Amino acid sequence: MSSLRLAAAILLAAGGWCAGTARRQKQINRCRMLEEVIELLGRLEQEIGYRHADLGRLLGALRAENAGKPMEKYLQSISTLQKIKAPDLLEPEQKACFFECMSGLGRATAEQECARLAYYRSRFESFLQQAQKQAESAGLDQKLGLAVGGMLALLVL
Repeated sequence: MSSLRLAAAILLAAGGWCAGTARRQKQINRCRMLEEVIELLGRLEQEIGYRHADLGRLLGALRAENAGKPMEKYLQSISTLQKIKAPDLLEPEQKACFFECMSGLGRATAEQECARLAYYRSRFESFLQQAQKQAESAGLDQKLGLAVGGMLALLVL
């Protein structure tokens, strides 16, 4: 009977650690996705501002550039940039901001589009800073998960 309790205690402690690790990994992935969104917005701003690129041809170029990156799946499934879905890893406020930004593309002059894209890029940079702070504190989640699992393990013993 005590070997079963010991096994349960070990599993609880390991489960707590794994739960903390999963939370931390989710935060890291969110940071990476925000970096990709910022990169995408910067690229759009450059293409529209300097080359006055057509959004249809630009979509093809963006698909090729993002091959193998997380943003690829969002670019492959659309016919126009205005219909791109917000990445799943983003929080609701970030998704709403992304949708607002992308759905408004192609409705203004190049200068106005660049100003809009610069505004949204700065908003996503602030989202990234917040997410990085959360990711730093998520390192504690592993330790807290282990501690909670350990406390439950003590109860089992």
